[in-house]
Amino acid sequence: MEQITFSLNNQLSNNFNDFIESSSNRLAFQYIRDWTKNFGVFPYSKALIIKGPKSSGKSFLANLWAKKTKALFLKKNHELTNSILEHHQAFIIDGFDSTWREQDVLHYFNILHENNKYLLITLTEMPKLSLADLSSRINSVNKVDISMIDDELMRILIFKQFSNFSIVISEKVINYLVKILPREVPKILSIISEINQNSLISKRKITIPFIKQILGNCIL
Repeated sequence: MEQITFSLNNQLSNNFNDFIESSSNRLAFQYIRDWTKNFGVFPYSKALIIKGPKSSGKSFLANLWAKKTKALFLKKNHELTNSILEHHQAFIIDGFDSTWREQDVLHYFNILHENNKYLLITLTEMPKLSLADLSSRINSVNKVDISMIDDELMRILIFKQFSNFSIVISEKVINYLVKILPREVPKILSIISEINQNSLISKRKITIPFIKQILGNCIL
């Protein structure tokens, strides 16, 4: 049977129902999904930190939560006016590291806590903090780790993305891709898109030999 493919958007949907859950992200996803019931811990019941390596899905989860809560992504030197506080119930510091001014982050933390607002912070590594007050607050916030995607998530992601291109892929090909692809979602999506485009152009079925032939054009 001839394989038929369709060129579609290769990006994952920012939708809770479309989120790919596995052991590597399950706990973090549960906090984001059930944010009104289970988010922070006393005394900061509306603050949460998600920690994990680069490209592990922290920002994707933050965007899911932002879509659900209409949260405002805070930028460096962001001024939190009364108008902003009135129009938003939730705020996000995505990618907190040593390049942020500690005094600013402490100010954000305090004013959001005082106004009973939600705050989500994502970070790769906990920065070394010189401000004792900020360090104390950060240490008191509920924290959840997210790890690099595991084999389970890789298989689901690969299958799902090929399905988005209306391609039925064999388990043998999926297992091969799990072994060779980098554990970074953006790169996985890019490479699968590249495989699909080459399949469209050459009108060839996606097999392991075909993938080996074209992977030289992909950035791993």
